[in-house]
Amino acid sequence: MAKIKWSKDSIEDLKEICKFISLDSPYYAKVLKDRIFYKLMLFSAILVGARSIFRYLDASFPTYVKRELGPDTHYGTLYSINPFLVIFLVPLFSGVLARFDPYKTITVGAFISTISVFALCIKSAYWTSVLFVVVLSIGEAIY
Repeated sequence: MAKIKWSKDSIEDLKEICKFISLDSPYYAKVLKDRIFYKLMLFSAILVGARSIFRYLDASFPTYVKRELGPDTHYGTLYSINPFLVIFLVPLFSGVLARFDPYKTITVGAFISTISVFALCIKSAYWTSVLFVVVLSIGEAIY
């Protein structure tokens, strides 16, 4: 087991850090007691799943398309569906969904984006890849 050697400077630095934390600890305690903080943390954790699908679209989807649909498949055409749909759907959905609770709207949009990847489980075909990108774009436009 490694031994830690504390110098005078490191002990003084540790004392300063502890002093700094103790000054702010009432604020940390107040935030940790608040139920809204935990709701925000859960909400952020849910959105991580939805955002990871977009990372999949950039990183792994080209490899999937090349392996499953062949090297001649035009991945750029599939990828371009997303921005094209988002440009037209966002103004449409924002007007329609403005009267709903934003938290619920974002949750529904994230859910739709997250389930979009299951379209690829139906069959290895060009139309399922298009379906994946279209459903993903609809979810993105909602949230």
